[in-house]
Amino acid sequence: MPYPKPIKRTLEKALVQYPKIFNSLTEAAWLAYTEQELPSGYPSYAKALYNDLWAIQRAKPVSLILSKEDIEQELYMIWHEASTTFNQKKTKYKYRSILIGRGLFGLRYYLTKEMQIQTTVPKVLQEIEDPPPFDFDLQWLLFGTDQQPLCILDGFERELLYLRVQEKLSYKEIAKRLQRSDIESIRLGLERILFRLGAERNI
Repeated sequence: MPYPKPIKRTLEKALVQYPKIFNSLTEAAWLAYTEQELPSGYPSYAKALYNDLWAIQRAKPVSLILSKEDIEQELYMIWHEASTTFNQKKTKYKYRSILIGRGLFGLRYYLTKEMQIQTTVPKVLQEIEDPPPFDFDLQWLLFGTDQQPLCILDGFERELLYLRVQEKLSYKEIAKRLQRSDIESIRLGLERILFRLGAERNI
């Protein structure tokens, strides 16, 4: 009698099978990021994520740049990668445990990195804005500026920064606006821009 084929795990199936886990991780991360209290009744893994991020946020308060949708999109990608790995490699851990573990550590790494970026970039932008005041407006988007360090950006980089700072779009919304399918490339592109601005300012 042949053995049954192993069930192929996908992101879509995970979201249907474990919506409470996904929502608990997303909500705990968002509440910590926005410095809101975590209500009682959340599972232990969500509390652990919340406590870790809360301690970082309280120690290094940041300007809120991320949206809740950004956090959801990041967890989508984390779970998609976890499902792909689970299908390719044998493991003693259950699929549910892998989703929880990857989600917890992945979101903690992602938000910790984002908060570290945000604690440095606003200082750079404040120095740019005062004095003189600087507007991330259509004039700047189309023609750029001679003002340091923003003069180092090309047209595409200005568009990314404009959509994020001026229009306050999420990574997913920016990707849709630019007709890009890879949301991660949008996030990494913005991250590189912010690091470049900080580095240029320190030269």
